Amino acid sequence: MPFSRAELYAHRGLSLEHPENTLEAFEAAAQQGARWIETDVRTTADGVVLIFHDSTLNRVAGRPGRIDELTFEQVREVELAGGARIPTLREALDRFPDLSFNIDVKDDASAAALPAVVVGAGAGQRVRIASFSEKRRSACLREFAALAPGLRVKSSAAVEGTTLFSLVCRTVPAAWPLVARLAGRWVEPFDSLQVPRHYRVLGRRVPVVTPRFLATAHRFGLEVHVWTIDNPEQMRELLELGADGIVTNRADLFNREQERSAA
Repeated sequence: MPFSRAELYAHRGLSLEHPENTLEAFEAAAQQGARWIETDVRTTADGVVLIFHDSTLNRVAGRPGRIDELTFEQVREVELAGGARIPTLREALDRFPDLSFNIDVKDDASAAALPAVVVGAGAGQRVRIASFSEKRRSACLREFAALAPGLRVKSSAAVEGTTLFSLVCRTVPAAWPLVARLAGRWVEPFDSLQVPRHYRVLGRRVPVVTPRFLATAHRFGLEVHVWTIDNPEQMRELLELGADGIVTNRADLFNREQERSAA
């Protein structure tokens, strides 16, 4: 079986002992060897870009409040488990200069505000922009281009690009460069595909990460990162197939499985 030294993407850090998407969770992931943090951003009512997944505080903080209706000072007062706080994107970039951040852009305000934070921190070479929304992803990349014309920011495909690639992969893989050029009006270029192992369609599991999918992506210089894999056997399977990255909540298990697959 082929084997690749895949990259560990620590999903919201390592949250075994610390709340997700906090500086403490990122530190714990880094201690396990993570070089990439998979995280999320939302923006407050007064324009501060936060590291946060949900639209509300309910699940993580146990209290009501929409992020986009709160000021930064109001959010700063929120205490999470163990005394952790909700960090800003700039705090995370500054605190961890040796880590890269795969950033899922969760709202339109963040698509507009995030690039200035990243450029201001000098972190353009160590971020990847992601979003399920092509509209947000494209807006964010265009803002980067306006702020720093020479900067080439990594980005993974949104739903539209992933769907298009999957269809071409299943039919005429060799046509991908032509299809990508024709789709360029509404789908910005991307360097990676971030996908689950399977999609569920009409009650059936349809495999996504197949040898053909991986081979086609690699043929055209695209990386494949698979989310969210916490099962060690599934990690090994994907490593042996040749996945380029594994997004996982269990950064503490990844290195062990990487070594087992390489043996």
